[in-house]
Amino acid sequence: MTHETFTVRVPEAWSGQISSRLVRGWLADFRRQPRPLAPDPGPGSTRLSLAVPRWSIAAAASGLRLSESEFLRRLIAANLPGATTAIGEKPSGALRWVWGGLATVLALLLLQRQTPGNS
Repeated sequence: MTHETFTVRVPEAWSGQISSRLVRGWLADFRRQPRPLAPDPGPGSTRLSLAVPRWSIAAAASGLRLSESEFLRRLIAANLPGATTAIGEKPSGALRWVWGGLATVLALLLLQRQTPGNS
C-alpha cells in the first residue's frame, strides 16, 4: 500500500502523541467497523505530517462531506485518550451521535466501493 505524506494542523496538546502508524491503525479500524467520530477540535498551531494512504482519507472524508483535514482531526480525537477533554470539548447530544453514526456507515459503504481491487 502506498503512503503519501499528509500534513494537518492539530491542537498543540496533541504534539508528540500521534504517529503515522497509530493513524493508519485507527483508519483501518474505522474502515472495518464504523463508529461516530469525535467533534472537530479545529486546526491548532501544531503541524503534523503523516504517512497515510491518501486515497483512503479522501474517500472517507468525501463520504462524510468533510475536508480531509477535518476527517483526520476527528478520527484522531475519537481515538486519542483524553483528546476531547484536553481541548475543552463537551460531549455531543444523542441526535448528533445518531446522525454521525449514519454518516459513518454511508462513508464506509462508499469507501468499500472505491477501494482499489474491489469490484
